[in-house]
This record gives sequence, structure tokens and C-alpha cells, in this order.
Amino acid sequence: MVNDEIVNFGENRSICGIFTPSLGKVLNDKFCVIFLNAGLIHKVGPNQIYKKLAANFSRNGYAAFRLDFSGLGDSGSYNGTMSKSNRQTAEVGMAMNWLQENKDINQFILSGMCSGAKVAWKASLDDRRVIGLCLIDGVFADDQLLKQVGRNADRQLRIRYYKKHLFSWERWIKFFSGKSRLLSLKNILKKKQVNGQMSVDLSNNLTPWENLFKRKVKIQLIFSEGSIAIDIYKLTLSKWLNGENGLLQTILVKDVDHTFTPIWSQKYLSDLTMAWLKKEFEL
Repeated sequence: MVNDEIVNFGENRSICGIFTPSLGKVLNDKFCVIFLNAGLIHKVGPNQIYKKLAANFSRNGYAAFRLDFSGLGDSGSYNGTMSKSNRQTAEVGMAMNWLQENKDINQFILSGMCSGAKVAWKASLDDRRVIGLCLIDGVFADDQLLKQVGRNADRQLRIRYYKKHLFSWERWIKFFSGKSRLLSLKNILKKKQVNGQMSVDLSNNLTPWENLFKRKVKIQLIFSEGSIAIDIYKLTLSKWLNGENGLLQTILVKDVDHTFTPIWSQKYLSDLTMAWLKKEFEL
């Protein structure tokens, strides 16, 4: 049975987290996996996926920690002047500090879905305690780069969606009943061909990744077929990052939505992350 420990840390002990100790035959207490909020969803994660992953990790001998950023879930609000992005990055550091001081754990793997993946990536850049990243449906491009590729990425997502449902009777029934937007003027215009040879400036986006690889940080990128994140990745970083020194694993999970709603996909996600942990970090 997994024994979760509710803790409070940070300024005025206002941040709430849950520590799940490692159990099982193979104990690895040298590092801890920290899960970061996905959007406005509290520390259980979308469809309680963080809670399920933490329990599975624990049963297999890996400690886990889930926290709520300021203003989310059980954590208090933040009234300072620091930006949301910088504040959340700082709170990841506070979580690592607490685990060091109270659990004698000095190395960490950061994990998150969607916006949580972006915060995890950012928090890892200047903290050498981070030895691994498990990032799910993350978008790792600055605003300028997103402006360049956003329309084309949206087009690729739509093409994938329409191809997938071309032979779906339910979709055609909606179409003939007038309830489908498949052939709306808006969608037709959005399908206008875009030159595949895009000139994308990656100068501000590649350097942080190169620095992570120099530190030998091991990275697992998981994308769902139903998310635009995979399209943005393919249009920006994929060509330059794939297979980087054996430190990067990239996986596309088909037939699943952005939040891994089907039960089978949650089990599959758990198996993927567990296999990666055992392969890359087993003592």
C-alpha cells in the first residue's frame, strides 16, 4: 500500500505537496520524480494521471512528489511581484530544497503535461540537481517562433484529424445532418497549402537544449496524436534534437487525446515512463 505524506513548504509554508516514498523490491532513493501542474488542474493531474503514475513509480521502487503551484489546489496564493513563469520555476526549486533537507534526496527528474512540461523544462536549465525530464505534450518554443509555425502546425493537426475520421460513420452522419463543421468555409480556408520549406529561426531555442545535453540530462518526450504539440515539435526542434547522443527519447502515442482520457492510454503512458526510468536510471 502506498503511504502518501502531505507536506507544506516554501515561504510561510504556503505551498502544498504530496511525497510518495519508494516501495517494492528495488529501492532507488537517490532521486525523486516531481510532477508539475498541468494548467489549472491540481496535483492529481488530468484524469488523475499524476496520482496514478506516482503510485506506480512507488510500487516499483521510485519516490515521487506532486505539488500545487501558488494559487492552485491546496496551495496558498502569491501576492509578490514575480511573474507567474518565474514564480513557478522558483517553486520547483523550493520543492527540491525540501526533498533534500527532509528526505536526503539530491537528484530529481521533473515531469509535467502541457504547461507543466514547459515549467519542468525551464526549471531544469539552471539547476544541476535535475538529471532527467519526462515531458508530455510540451511546447518548447518562444512566442516569436510560435508565431512563425503556429498556422502551419494547426493545419497539420487538422489534416491528421480529418484523415483519421474519413471513414467514421458517426462523422458522416453529423455531416449529412448539418452538425459537422468539416466543410465549413473557415476550415476550408485554414487548409490552404503552406510551403513546407519554412525558414525558422531556432537561434534562441536550440542553445538551452544543447546545454542540457552537455550536462547529460536524459529526456523523454511523449506526444499524443490529438495534440498540436507534436506538430510544433516537428516544425521546430525535431530535426535537430532527435537521437541526440542517446540522451533523448521521443514517442508519439496514437489514438489518444491531449489529456490521455482512455484508461488504456493511461496504462500505456505509465508503462512508457516506467520502462524509461528503469532503462536510464536503474542503479
